[in-house]
Amino acid sequence: GWLSPEQSYVLEEYCSRYGVRGCLRHLYYLNDLLDRPEQGFMIDPQLLHYSYVFCTSHVSGNRPDNNVSTITIEERDRFSEIKE
Repeated sequence: GWLSPEQSYVLEEYCSRYGVRGCLRHLYYLNDLLDRPEQGFMIDPQLLHYSYVFCTSHVSGNRPDNNVSTITIEERDRFSEIKE
């Protein structure tokens, strides 16, 4: 379930280049991770927790760096779907 350092670097570069927001990326990633056990894959619960906490702090505005953040309607709606 964890990305190698090389995979993580490529993903970060792609997202930076094409303007994919971090929260939206984690929401898609979390959605995919939640679907994998139905296909017989074992997923590390810590990985699920990491992505969920990242999205929760972004959507609720409780970021650890105390910066103001904005969320898109798509991010808010996707987070609500995943949370249910």
